[in-house]
Order: sequence, then C-alpha cells, then structure tokens
Amino acid sequence: MAWTAPLTWTPNQVLTAAQLNTHLRDNMLETEAAKATGGGGYFVATGANAIAERQAAHAETTASSTTTATTYGNLADGINTSVTVTTGPQCLILWGCHMQASTTTSITQCSITWSGASAGSADDSYAAYRKLQNYSAYPAQFMHHLWVTGMTPGSTTFTLKYRILNGGTGTFSTRRIAVFPY
Repeated sequence: MAWTAPLTWTPNQVLTAAQLNTHLRDNMLETEAAKATGGGGYFVATGANAIAERQAAHAETTASSTTTATTYGNLADGINTSVTVTTGPQCLILWGCHMQASTTTSITQCSITWSGASAGSADDSYAAYRKLQNYSAYPAQFMHHLWVTGMTPGSTTFTLKYRILNGGTGTFSTRRIAVFPY
C-alpha cells in the first residue's frame, strides 16, 4: 500500500466508499501510529511520502579479556560483542571499550566489522585506539562512531574486533556497541 495525495473536496460532493478507503483509511495506514510494531522504534523517510520503522540495538560485555594478535580478531574469552539490526541504506554505529596495554610502546585498537545484507571489515581509519605514551596501569575508556552509507537494506550483524600493535598484551573490558539504522 502507498500513501495517496488526498482529494480536494467540494461542497455537497458525494463520496464513494472507494474514495474514502483510498484517501482516508489507506493514508491513515501509512502513518507512524499504524506502522509501529512495538515500543522503542523510530521512523525514517525511505522515499517521497514513504516511511519505515527502525529499531536501534545495543550490547555490552563487561568481562575483561585479552589479545596478543596484531590483526583484528576476537578476544581470548571468545565473547563477541555484537548486535543484529535491519538497516536501510545507512546507519550510525557507536562503540568503545576500556583498553589497557602491557607495555609503554603498545597500541590497543578496537574496530568494527559488519556482515549480512552489507559487509565491512575492521579498519584503522575508524578504530578507537589507545597509545600509551605515558604508561598507566589503569584502563581508559575510548569511544568512537562511524556513519556508514551505501548499505544494502536488510539484516546486518555488527561485531567489535580487537588488536594490539608493537608487542605486549592488550586488555579490553566494558565493551559496548550501539547501532542506529536509517
């Protein structure tokens, strides 16, 4: 069903059931209230006079885990902090974690991959990272965001990936991700 520009009514015009169904009932079924499937959603324009409901998703893993890998991958605990959402042609991704490195020259990095209707690889250009110029035994919280365009609409899973550079062990905790599809 699609939204139809309403008729311009004239005085004493006799309305047919088909006109009322098209210009009142069918248009009302194209509103947010009629299309809402549950709480917490929001609506985006998908074209002229067209809307779709989207649901944001978030996940958090509070456990601490490590890696010594120099390429992006999962942590030693095997827990993947990820969410699956139905996207349109674009989305906003927010993610971060507490990061700590075992040496003063190490660089810890947390990036993101996505797969499903669209795919993308972990990349340094949008990684949250911590370079310890003044080594501290305490983890620091780092957050990052990415606006992704040109996506194929559909179900897509977004997953955090981690690595450490320049030797040592990277420790990651309180890992968070939120995705807002458009």
